[in-house]
Amino acid sequence: MPRPLLAAGYFGHHENHMTSKQFLLRVLPPFVVDILRGANRMLGRSSEGLSFAPDGWQTGLPPGAGHESAALIASDVREWQSVWAPFLEQLETRPSLPIPVGEAPCQHKDDQITWMNYAHALAQASRDRKALRILDYGGGLGAYHAVGKALAPAVRLEYHCKESAEMVRAGRRLNPEAIWHTDDSCLDHPYDLIVFGSVLQYIQDWPALLRRAAAAARGFVYVAETPVVMQGASYVAIQRLRGAAMLSQQISKAELLAAASEAGLVPAREFPVSAHQHVADAPEQPVYYSCLFRRITGAA
Repeated sequence: MPRPLLAAGYFGHHENHMTSKQFLLRVLPPFVVDILRGANRMLGRSSEGLSFAPDGWQTGLPPGAGHESAALIASDVREWQSVWAPFLEQLETRPSLPIPVGEAPCQHKDDQITWMNYAHALAQASRDRKALRILDYGGGLGAYHAVGKALAPAVRLEYHCKESAEMVRAGRRLNPEAIWHTDDSCLDHPYDLIVFGSVLQYIQDWPALLRRAAAAARGFVYVAETPVVMQGASYVAIQRLRGAAMLSQQISKAELLAAASEAGLVPAREFPVSAHQHVADAPEQPVYYSCLFRRITGAA
């Protein structure tokens, strides 16, 4: 699943944009502001970014604009071919090769933090183990697999990835070492580590998915890079990214922790939150939250 790109340049631009916006809100009549806000939501003036969706999950999207968008998949394929395929090829002869980052140059720092957090999750899940069975739910073309091979070279990784049908077709071609799944029957089998990397926000009934994952987890569930709000209730936004449009929920952290507890999961390690892209007209701005959960022994 895609994560919005974060860039230092974007935040600098956003601060200037907000100053102009606040000025206009002060000088324009309220009815003009309402018209402009409505037009912005309906027409999607910005080709990238997120905006509050007052109709929630009932918000209509153009056909073919979601996760199966050809533009989104093509972007992932380009990144795999330019970044991850060469990395895996070099990893065969250079086990200490630095872990690469994505195509966006300003995302480097965030990527490195992501992989450091994942390294901790791998270390906990693989303790005293020579093999590890991983399910990467919504894992794109398998970057977590590539990084896992570099971070845990002494551990045999059986990497499973659940994705959309179109992404799986590309994955089977580009990353054939992975075991690919197109539906939730993958959760009928046990795993040492289940990863939700920037995924839960796209699932309307994410608590049910979390419960099912907890039942399938022999050890840990890693919820990574999930947009949460710290004070208010969850809300839905429209996300436009790389030619795709999709609905994305900014989840209440309290709701997430309560759902995890009900599923039989307890936090083993919370990681520091990181900045999230601005959500226009939102009741509260989210942050990215990552937590490694451990399944309680004997939990149903």
